[in-house]
Formats: sequence, structure tokens, C-alpha cells
Amino acid sequence: RDELTRALDAPGGIRDRKAQIQALEQKLAATERKVEELQVKLNEASPLPTATVDPLPPVRPPARHVDAGPPVDAAPHGLDDDAFSRAAEAKLGQIDSCIGEWQARKPDQNGTIFVSLTIGADGVVQRATARGLASALANECVEGALRQAVFPPAGAVTTGQVKITTVPGEPSVMSAWTTGARDGKQIDL
Repeated sequence: RDELTRALDAPGGIRDRKAQIQALEQKLAATERKVEELQVKLNEASPLPTATVDPLPPVRPPARHVDAGPPVDAAPHGLDDDAFSRAAEAKLGQIDSCIGEWQARKPDQNGTIFVSLTIGADGVVQRATARGLASALANECVEGALRQAVFPPAGAVTTGQVKITTVPGEPSVMSAWTTGARDGKQIDL
């Protein structure tokens, strides 16, 4: 019995733990009361004043002119729309022959072909890609016709689009325009 009493009363024993639990419960209750008091004070406090900020004055550019030196190379100028259109339209007869094969098989259908062209700075066609007709042969024929077009040299690579619209019984209608230009210099790798 003495041994049991010593175990109950020893530090870390059951009675000691009960006392520790009661002490912690009292601290917790005191802390909860303190939190409630602080919440009441916070609710009663007046809101913080709002700050007003004066707007900044507008930013003005510098009054004096700064010389930036000579201009950097300007953007390359390729073919203008008129020169591009004239060279493409010169191939319209050959293009109509290409489309004739397709029209013979599809006599009641309208057709539209779009051709993307890349013209070298020397005026030679570097790339022609046609799409639109459901005939690979007709599209390839149109590409070939436009690859043979003679464009004037422009000093820059020019990209452009050609649109050909065909309606049964009527001549084909072509519109052509440039879409961009870039420096045509070769890069050595």
C-alpha cells in the first residue's frame, strides 16, 4: 500500500498529472477570458483614419532635344503592292489553264485558291504554296505558274498572298498583295 501511495504522489504520478491538467485548464480559461476582453475592446475602438494621398503631378518629357546619333538601318523595303500584283497577274493566263482541268471535272463549282509567295531580293520566287482547290494537281500547277513569275528586284525578301477566284463561265479574278519584307542577306553558319 505504501508503494502504491508513493507511485500516485511521485512527480509525474497520477495525482501530479491531475494537478498539472487542472493548472493548464485554469490557464486556458484565463487566456480565453483575455481574448474575449480584447475582442470587446477591438469592437468598441473607432476605425483607423483613412489616409488621403495627393495625386502626383503629370510626368512631362524632357524639355531639351537629345541627339541619338545617326539612324539605325531602317526596316527593309520589299516590293510594293502594285509591282507585286503586276508580276502575279502576268501569269493569270497560265493559271486559268491550270484551273481549266479542275473546272472540267467540277463544272458547276466556284473555286478559290490562296497562294503564299516568298520573293527573293533579286526578284526570284523562293517559295510558292497554293491551297484551296480539292485538286492537288491544280494547286501544284498554280504554284508552278507563279514560281515562273518575274518580279522586279527589291533589295529585300518580300512575302505576299495571291487570291484567285473562279466562277463557272466567267474569267478568273485575281487579287494580290504583299504581307511583309525582311532583309535578304545570307547568314553563314
